[in-house]
Amino acid sequence: MSEARQHLNTSDEYVSDILRLVAKALAEVYGTSYDYPKDLPDGWIGIRVDISPERLTAKPIMPPDLTLNRLLNQFINAQDTINQLEHI
Repeated sequence: MSEARQHLNTSDEYVSDILRLVAKALAEVYGTSYDYPKDLPDGWIGIRVDISPERLTAKPIMPPDLTLNRLLNQFINAQDTINQLEHI
């Protein structure tokens, strides 16, 4: 059984956004789609990325590390913008 629920509050909007970014990064790397993270039985967190069987042996169409870094930077920039707007 996973202990993720003891350490990770998946109902927290920030945590949910990070999990969504990871799913989106994987989907972009393989040029496919994804579903939002879901809480599963026994404390597991599910991220569904639609990867065709032929893509499992194929090389990613984008570098995974660059894709995740780009999405994280977009998220950070969006958070900075929100913080600035809140102080106006």
